[in-house]
Formats: sequence, C-alpha cells, structure tokens
Amino acid sequence: MKTTQKPSLFLSVALAACLLQPMTSGALGASPPAAPDGLSEVQQPDDTRGTEEHFEETTGEVDEAAAEEAFQEPGNFLPLPLEIISDFEASEGLHTEFGFGWRTSTDSMRGGDSTVTMERIDGGAQQSRGALEVSGEIRRGSTSTWAGAKLFLGDNPTQPVDLSDTTELVFWARGDGGSYRISLFTKSRGSSKTWITFEPGLSWTEYSLPWAEFEGADPREITAVMFSAGPDIRPFLFQLDLVAIR
Repeated sequence: MKTTQKPSLFLSVALAACLLQPMTSGALGASPPAAPDGLSEVQQPDDTRGTEEHFEETTGEVDEAAAEEAFQEPGNFLPLPLEIISDFEASEGLHTEFGFGWRTSTDSMRGGDSTVTMERIDGGAQQSRGALEVSGEIRRGSTSTWAGAKLFLGDNPTQPVDLSDTTELVFWARGDGGSYRISLFTKSRGSSKTWITFEPGLSWTEYSLPWAEFEGADPREITAVMFSAGPDIRPFLFQLDLVAIR
C-alpha cells in the first residue's frame, strides 16, 4: 500500500479542534461521543489484514431476498467506467457516480451496540468543496464489533460489479490516528470479507490499495467496500474524500 502525505497545518489544527469538542448530530442518527483527546493512547491491533464472516445493518429499505435472487442469475455483472465514485462536491446528499451508494453499517445484527453517524461536511482534500465524515463509538456487546460506512457498487446491495479492468482503490482520508479497516466484499464470499487496516492522521493523505492486496478477493465480482472502526472499544472519527477506482 502506498500513501502520499499532503500535510496542511490549517487542516490539522482544524481537525484537532474538532476532535477535542463534542460531536454534533449527523444526518443519519444520534450524536456520537467525542473522539479521544490523546491520540497516542489509541490501542492498535496486531493484525493488518484478514478475513472473517460479517453481517451488516444498512439504512434504507432493501429487499434482501429479491436482491440475492437477482445476482444469482448467471452473468449478472455490471461493467464499470474508470472514474471517481464519490467526491462529495454536491452541497446536499451523498451522491455517487454509480451503484447503490453509501449506507451505515454496525454490529447490531450480531447483537452489538456500536453506533455510527455519517454526513457530508464542507471542505475536503485537495481544496475540494466537501467530504464524508464518519463518527461514532465501538461498544462491547458482540463477539465481532464494528461500525462504519459501506459503499455498495452495484444497483442493489448484493449486485456484483466487474472491476477487473482496474487495479486499485484510491481515496483520501484523515482522522483521529486510530486503526481502521477497509473491507472488500465479493459475490463468492457472500457475508465474509477480506480487509486491510490503515491509520489516518490529522492531515489529508492519499491511499492507493491494489485489489491484489485484499487476500482471496476477485475484482471481477466486487459488491461493496466498507470503511470501519473496530474491533477496539473506543470513540472514533474519520473523514473520506475523492473515492475512486484506477
């Protein structure tokens, strides 16, 4: 995984101030708790990648049974253009260039009590007009704890798309310095996922993640990408911008 650091003193100070204040209510849910004051106190897990079974809760009304039946039909894949998926430039909503779009995901389907809120905010990476802010708290209550934002690339949550003409996922991020996971979901793995961890700091940083680094994932049948906190029990906050495939 390669990263390109783009430090900005103004943005670093602004985000640090944000993390030290109570978070305001997001567009999709209740107010999460403030992020940790001492970033150095965030505990990092030993693993940097892996696979596991995963069940998610998504916002919006989705007919999962119908969606499952639809993508089981032979050859039901969507070719995709090579372009930015989300740049959050629109002043309202979380527009995506294709796919079902962004939804929140938590461990509530596994009996967990973790929380998450996501919303578009003004000001993003590379002097862009907006970004996606994801915040919440990972709480005890499930054997598998997580909370985050999930990007569905097909027309419905289980529709696979063929990304074999691309080589990597590209995005910009900044956050509280904690450990986060980028998880890749594919048709053949179903509810299981393979992940890579990253640790976004206070400055906007570009991340380029080759599909080959997601162990066992087939880029011809990707259904979703999730950016999430967990399994560490803690409050969290991170921001995303210029999410693309290349």
